[in-house]
Amino acid sequence: MRIHSTPTRFAPPKVRLPQDEGSHPEAKTEWWYLNGHLEDDQGRHYGIMHALFDMPDAIHGRYNVDLPMMPGATALDTGLTL
Repeated sequence: MRIHSTPTRFAPPKVRLPQDEGSHPEAKTEWWYLNGHLEDDQGRHYGIMHALFDMPDAIHGRYNVDLPMMPGATALDTGLTL
């Protein structure tokens, strides 16, 4: 098996902590991911993915508690064959 990678035209931005941690008011949309691998007591493997999106409300600003964030979650049984 060969894996190929296409070079990118643009270098990814450098992460600067603590400046890059938390909310970025200039961003129209922000999202965060949590990915994990789990194993149960019987040795079955699972993958989990969770995404949390934030889109600011033009009237109330960011993180308006009256407007729920858009969560997305998935759990996969990696032992399944298709």
